[in-house]
Amino acid sequence: MCEILRAVQFGHPRGVRLLDEVKAILLGQGNIFQRKDHFILFVCGGDASETADTLRANFLRWAKSELADFITLLAESAYQQTYSEDAPELINLGTFERLIAEICDGVLIFPESVGSYAEIGFFSNTSVKKRVLVANEEPHYSRDSFMNLGPILTIDRASSLRPAIPIRRESLEQGLIR
Repeated sequence: MCEILRAVQFGHPRGVRLLDEVKAILLGQGNIFQRKDHFILFVCGGDASETADTLRANFLRWAKSELADFITLLAESAYQQTYSEDAPELINLGTFERLIAEICDGVLIFPESVGSYAEIGFFSNTSVKKRVLVANEEPHYSRDSFMNLGPILTIDRASSLRPAIPIRRESLEQGLIR
């Protein structure tokens, strides 16, 4: 199981090394540092499985071929990897995701699931908001909603990756990011 997870999300040797470094940090045995040779992107959103029809899954499929110098990280894969190698212990997922976000160069959030809504709210109240980009589906992008006028606006005001961008589902499906 461990090798399957690594092959799916961390098949690249640098991805395997990164996962080992995250584990060491979580166990208090490592130092946090920033790599400059590859851009490490923490991607949050809906279901990321190979067959999923979510914005995040479509982006990850596109990024696999188009963003060769990027390492994409998914919290659920990192958590599952850590969980499968050690005895289960209670981990605060907010703390875990914040740690991942802090060591990444950027955080890309597709607000399309309950978890991603929570991540937007959570990250908007941390220093991580300086490295967050929200890719909001076009019909929701311009609405006067709590999400847009609250947490997303807070992120936009602080982030070096601002502003949130509107995404058209059909653009992702065609492999075009605009």
